Amino acid sequence: MAEGDTIHRAARSLDAALVGSAVGVRTPGPRRPDGRAAAELEGRTLESAEARGKHLLLRFEGGLVLHSHLGMRGAWHLYRAGERWRKPARSAWIALSGNGAEAVNFNGSSLRLVRERELARDPRIARLGPDILGPGFTDEQGAAAIRRADPRRELGDALLDQALVAGIGNI
Repeated sequence: MAEGDTIHRAARSLDAALVGSAVGVRTPGPRRPDGRAAAELEGRTLESAEARGKHLLLRFEGGLVLHSHLGMRGAWHLYRAGERWRKPARSAWIALSGNGAEAVNFNGSSLRLVRERELARDPRIARLGPDILGPGFTDEQGAAAIRRADPRRELGDALLDQALVAGIGNI
């Protein structure tokens, strides 16, 4: 399963490779992102790549957000333009290209394209606690969040609760 650290690495890699670039978009496999059509991203500039717990949020000009959750088997791969993929195209949800790079989402559990205001109302994102690897996170903040949990709850269960502290996994 992709844990918070994996998502942060993917966000950093996508940020370095594609942020500031007008992207090309392909959906080579049979699955399509939920929500808006992926073609709406064609030619839009990727403005940021952000990790929020186990969620990857790719923000594009015009207020569109590609929201990725990798689940147990998903991954984002980064390739040079024209480089052969290490996985078959049929397992790719989306490929974003620009700046001589191509980012491909393979086998994730969910992928959707929404407007920023829709994302802000999404309970899966709104309920997340502070991200343990996010900017400004402190040990004190994390400890305070865990202390707010039901005191009868086992520590391990509290640590896995993404509403208390996002990004901690069971690996």
